[in-house]
Amino acid sequence: MNKTVVVCLVDAFTKIPGMGNRAGVVLNADGLTVAQMQSIAHEVNVSETAFVLPPSGADPDMEVRYFTPTREVPICGHATIATHYLRAVTDELPSSTVMVKTGAGILPVDIVRGDGDYQMSIRFKFDYA
Repeated sequence: MNKTVVVCLVDAFTKIPGMGNRAGVVLNADGLTVAQMQSIAHEVNVSETAFVLPPSGADPDMEVRYFTPTREVPICGHATIATHYLRAVTDELPSSTVMVKTGAGILPVDIVRGDGDYQMSIRFKFDYA
């Protein structure tokens, strides 16, 4: 199967290109194998590349997997922000909360649209029991 994969480089936490915390983002990762995702992350060569996948169950709205150039990691904050900002801008999303399955569990990501732009926030839940 030949598939065109688009990798975007997104600078999180800034409006100035090259001045933020850069992450790779692949919005159309469905059908990619773990080996292919790892290979893409290695080629992109930023600290993390996020891969958006369709949900694997009924609860989350989507799944995001994160890869460094050398291995998969469970979660990456700046790549999560970059991913959902890119999704919001690309799809002109309304304000909403998206439930995202990650290696760290299912996390709510809030997307707030206003003043011609977006703000993202992630709500982490820590259990210190």
